[in-house]
Amino acid sequence: MKTKQEIREFIRQRRREYDRVAEDSAVICARIAAMPGFREAATVLLYSPMRGEVDVRPLAAFGKKVVLPEDEPFPDPSAIDFAVIPGVAYDVRGNRLGRGGGYYDRLIPKLRCRTVGPAFSFQIFDSIPMEEWDCPVDEVITEK
Repeated sequence: MKTKQEIREFIRQRRREYDRVAEDSAVICARIAAMPGFREAATVLLYSPMRGEVDVRPLAAFGKKVVLPEDEPFPDPSAIDFAVIPGVAYDVRGNRLGRGGGYYDRLIPKLRCRTVGPAFSFQIFDSIPMEEWDCPVDEVITEK
């Protein structure tokens, strides 16, 4: 099994080479938008994508109240009805490897809603190393 740092470096390299970000992000967003939990949600947590990440900004156009991690003041997490959680990599069980700061690993346990990780298929591994504080998502959505 690769280390967290080796996986992060592998994904960074793949993102630099990946030329289908816009097209595959659109497919992933359409799949998320079709989910019952998203359709029924009034308030959704999204994120501002970094270069090469799945661009979830189109999900803001569905008439939902959108919450971003950088919002000040950040709302009570129990007010969020559906959360789209970024990750560097995921495994087939929904375990998530983040950027290393632990922000989402502290936030996910406070959420009382469905959590979804958008990812390009190259970000999915059979397993990734997990620490006791790492928090999985309920489901990972890819373009495939």
